[in-house]
Amino acid sequence: MANLNEVKLIGRLGRDPEVRYMPSGDALANITVATSETYKDKSGEKKESTEWHRCVAFRQPATFIEQYAKKGDLVFVEGKLQTREYDKNGEKHYTTEIVVGNFQLLNSLNGKKASTSEPAAAAGAASASPPNGLDPDDDPPY
Repeated sequence: MANLNEVKLIGRLGRDPEVRYMPSGDALANITVATSETYKDKSGEKKESTEWHRCVAFRQPATFIEQYAKKGDLVFVEGKLQTREYDKNGEKHYTTEIVVGNFQLLNSLNGKKASTSEPAAAAGAASASPPNGLDPDDDPPY
């Protein structure tokens, strides 16, 4: 059966990745990806619209992101949308993020593109589910 919850983005990292390690030792990386489009308004003036996407990666993709990704990099992100509820100061909040299953750098990395097909720099299609020890009741990890 086809996966009906799939997201694919090409955009630029809006800031350096934030990486932390869970009690289990698994890496967790938070990134923000900006996607932009240009269009002409009614008067013919060129406009640009930017969308910001919160992404979270676990394990191998998170480790790759920590080692190689930085603000401004052109990246490909593939994953699934996930909406979580969390409590902050007694108030319920919701956040929607992309859980990264595949991450690739599209700009040059030492003269080569870094992709999941390169063993030395493989981001892999690691499990997209949060590792044990991630408390969904905690504040979002970004």
